[in-house]
Amino acid sequence: MRNRDRFPGVPGELFELSEAANKEEYRVPDFISRRLSHWDFFIAASQGLRDASVRMFFLVTGASGVGKTSVRKLIGAEIAGKVAICELGTLGITPEWSLRWRHQAVEQVVQLAIKHQESGKHFLLCGDPVPPGELYAAPSAVELAGVQVCLLDASPERQTERLTLRGDPAELIPHHIAFAEWMRHHVVDHRYRPEVIINQGWEQMRWHVWNSDQITVVPWNSHIIDTNELKPIEVARQVVSWIKLHIRD
Repeated sequence: MRNRDRFPGVPGELFELSEAANKEEYRVPDFISRRLSHWDFFIAASQGLRDASVRMFFLVTGASGVGKTSVRKLIGAEIAGKVAICELGTLGITPEWSLRWRHQAVEQVVQLAIKHQESGKHFLLCGDPVPPGELYAAPSAVELAGVQVCLLDASPERQTERLTLRGDPAELIPHHIAFAEWMRHHVVDHRYRPEVIINQGWEQMRWHVWNSDQITVVPWNSHIIDTNELKPIEVARQVVSWIKLHIRD
């Protein structure tokens, strides 16, 4: 049986990426400059650096083993007054762990965020490997007032160590590493292998808002945190500082 048949919840393209990712030299991008497209949605989603009154949707993402859930638990009490916090598993729907399910779950999260936005609260999605491309393509995402993205990253060696310690199946670890490598590219280059999240996905996703010839620059702002040498509490402090940068109201 092929690996892709054994693990239906893992995007098929990642099985092709696994070997290539293991051969590439690991590098965390130093930074990503703020880029805006000419589309009104992208302009609105990037307002946070100019208008602190915008209700922001904060996406803290990354592959398995980088510390997303730990961060969510550590920062919850500190930001709870101004920021509503969510993880896909807390939506009350039965997880299927497929791309189609995740896309539908992201749309539900976006609708929830819009409700909080209307009530004057910011919103944080933290704990799931949701790429910014999926958030932007959600059918209701156009109604979000602002979006900021933070990628938690780790080297293949450190990611393997963490996944092994928590008991993840050894046969899946190469695919988690491959996804981390893909995410590393995706947050700084929206044109890098979009099929990884598009193929076999939900048909109602609006991929054209960023995956088209008209979009020549990366539409989302991305802040990258290298977690290799950081304790969970140190990563959490950096995430809180990043969030507070955009909610100075």
